[in-house]
Amino acid sequence: MLLIGWSPLLGLALPIKRVGKVTEFCKECDGWGLIEVDSPRPHGFDRDVGYIDVDKIECPECEGTGEKELENDLSK
Repeated sequence: MLLIGWSPLLGLALPIKRVGKVTEFCKECDGWGLIEVDSPRPHGFDRDVGYIDVDKIECPECEGTGEKELENDLSK
């Protein structure tokens, strides 16, 4: 997001307008786009018990982008 309006060098305050979409980091994946999920593994010939492994999948909240568009509209 780019806000246009304040000019500190000249000391002038102009109306602020919004350019582009407003986004923030996804709180579910911390902006990485991937989350870790438990993946149970069965026992096998060389191991007599199963175990829980961890797999990484695309974050369903941000669809793997790491960013979420804000719902609030700043033009009001």
